[in-house]
Amino acid sequence: MNVVKENDLGWYTFFAGDFNSQPFDTPYLSVTSKPVHYSSRAKTVISCSLSFQYSKNRGIKESEAEKNSEDEEEGGNIEKFGKDQPRDPVPESFVATEEQLQLVNAMENLHNNLDVRAISLYSVAYKHVDPKNAGADNERNEPMYSNWAHSWRGLLDYIFVISSWDLSEDYSKKIDSIDELANTENIRLTKLLRLPRGEEMGEEPSGQPRLGQYPSDHFCLMAEVELL
Repeated sequence: MNVVKENDLGWYTFFAGDFNSQPFDTPYLSVTSKPVHYSSRAKTVISCSLSFQYSKNRGIKESEAEKNSEDEEEGGNIEKFGKDQPRDPVPESFVATEEQLQLVNAMENLHNNLDVRAISLYSVAYKHVDPKNAGADNERNEPMYSNWAHSWRGLLDYIFVISSWDLSEDYSKKIDSIDELANTENIRLTKLLRLPRGEEMGEEPSGQPRLGQYPSDHFCLMAEVELL
């Protein structure tokens, strides 16, 4: 943007949406908890995901797939019927191959050599909005839910501020405070929209969307900030 606008002014960078990642998953940790080191559940899940085999027919038309029938995949579709496919995306344990471990380490190193990090606004201050629902199932002070569907519930949505990162700074466990956000990013966080707790969603079935309740299975996240 500095090149396009031909000036040296700084830019505020916000990155928000559905990231399909919980606060204890590798995508979230890779951008917020730097330098990241995958361990426990995060390492088990990402290692298991690397064992998934994709169909060579993925993304091609059915007629084209039929032409390749002489080289038929296991069960006709290895993604669905492959005998070595992982059955549980979040297994209790997983024994990774040496190749899979190398890929996991390469992913770690890649993120740890990027000089940017993400600061979640709800991580920074949600404990001041609803202390009982901040960090209840995670170590980043995030709320428990932003998605409340029939079959799955958890936190997937975030409002991030993208910040420069000195590779020597340790944010692997540290969470930015409201004052630090203002002092380092020139962003004063003044309000966050409260999210419902699980016990506030009523009797089952309570999966959203539901008439008279929520228009989506994702709750709305909202932050009010002052740009200093």
